[in-house]
Amino acid sequence: MIFKKKVAFRIVIFHTKSELFYEICIFIKLIDNFLMNKYSLLYKPFSILLLLILISCNKVESDVINFNVKLKSLDDDIFQLFYIDNSKLSYTDSLLIRKKIIGKDQFQDLTFKIMSKKNILKLRFDIGEKGLNSGIVIESINIGFAEKSILVNESNFHRFFSPNIFINTQNFRSFKRKSINGKYDPFFLSKALLEKKMQIEFR
Repeated sequence: MIFKKKVAFRIVIFHTKSELFYEICIFIKLIDNFLMNKYSLLYKPFSILLLLILISCNKVESDVINFNVKLKSLDDDIFQLFYIDNSKLSYTDSLLIRKKIIGKDQFQDLTFKIMSKKNILKLRFDIGEKGLNSGIVIESINIGFAEKSILVNESNFHRFFSPNIFINTQNFRSFKRKSINGKYDPFFLSKALLEKKMQIEFR
């Protein structure tokens, strides 16, 4: 039998083992649907194994916190999200998610998937590493877990995040990045109110 369907493979850089397992789960679900619909006889011997895998996958998905940013940037750059899920830890590369953005004159969604079975205690959102002294517009940040979410926008941004000295803003919607004495590291830190809200909403 000749397979007429083409399978599209995604090239993904995995920063944690959980991210890799999450992508494997997506692929397993595709196989499960394909076998169940097209090859029911072949499917039966593997049904129990696939069921166990899918149960594990659903548990992984329930542990995912989505950090979705709706933003506009005219420049290509790399944004990063650090998170802390242990009070004894600090921000490190082991708890870091990197995303490349393509500059365009329209809003785009940038989603970071935080894979952690623990409560997220703190967040740090870095908005560029190429040394660009240009501006970006952040329409909103939506932090979601299961069916709950926390929406951050222009009206409450200052209550949830604090920009560092490499970021200027007048309205907490448009942000200008800048260098100081040859140094460059623009990022936002989560404030106590957001951290407390995440603990309550996402427990």
